[in-house]
Amino acid sequence: MLLCQPALEMADALWGSQHPNTAQICVNVAQVYIGVGNMEKAEQYCKQAIGIYQAIDQIMQLPSPLCTLAIVCISQERDFEAEAYLKQAQAIVEEKFGSEDKQMLAILTGFINLYRLMKRDEEAEMLVKRIQSIENWR
Repeated sequence: MLLCQPALEMADALWGSQHPNTAQICVNVAQVYIGVGNMEKAEQYCKQAIGIYQAIDQIMQLPSPLCTLAIVCISQERDFEAEAYLKQAQAIVEEKFGSEDKQMLAILTGFINLYRLMKRDEEAEMLVKRIQSIENWR
């Protein structure tokens, strides 16, 4: 993880702390931390990215860090928080891009995985059918 901090420092120096590229690097760093199992750091960088996107009114960029944050919550058995983050991402994608947007596939897959963990199999199956209809529509 030694490379993560210099990448963020370079982004800060190059673009500033409130730039969309800096936020995207935060999301990327969060995903690296998820990969090595450091959920505390992953959550920190997801929230930093979310804060940047909100501060610079880049709402359309929020689904990615929200979904990444949901993954962190799922790994820590914080299922209701994960569901809330996925719902936020879903609402943004539906409003800004439409319910058939390709981003929706990742969000719905997140819901399916979460609902199966929560033993909410009927809801998961409905979402599987929704994904199939989106894929058939494309």
